[in-house]
Amino acid sequence: MSQAICHPESPMQAKGLCPSCYNKQMKETDPSYAERQRENSRKWSKDNPKLKAEYDRDYHLRTTYGITMDDYKELFDAQNGLCAICNKPPVNGRNLDVDHDHETNEVRGLLCTSCNRVCGYLDNKDWLDTALKYLRKDYEKINIVSNPIVPDKKPCRTFTGVLPPPDSHW
Repeated sequence: MSQAICHPESPMQAKGLCPSCYNKQMKETDPSYAERQRENSRKWSKDNPKLKAEYDRDYHLRTTYGITMDDYKELFDAQNGLCAICNKPPVNGRNLDVDHDHETNEVRGLLCTSCNRVCGYLDNKDWLDTALKYLRKDYEKINIVSNPIVPDKKPCRTFTGVLPPPDSHW
């Protein structure tokens, strides 16, 4: 294959130019070129939905996490196709999510959606501190009773500040 005049390290597409320079020149000299390119892209996407989905997935992985689809598959295989936390497979035809450190962008592994969401909250130290305080709260002061506002429905619950006796069925 011939080398481009503009960038000798690149292959020539046409008119002695690399693909990038050729497209740039065509857009500058032919007003309809860009629209034809978009239409060709739309047609290809419609005619090749599986390839388009793979391309989009690979593009997302590269631009968001800095890994390729091959890197993802390698992680997936290393984890035997299971979430790195709960060891369950992805559900409903979903992919495992790429878990990464939000400060360093370093990929940590692949997680199911549920575990990834929890880790997203755990990465937020303020949220985690608040959640831990909530979970350690003194529940001795809480009582749950029926809410008379919705009589035709299953009773709603409200807090009154006192727990019911252990044998009651509130």
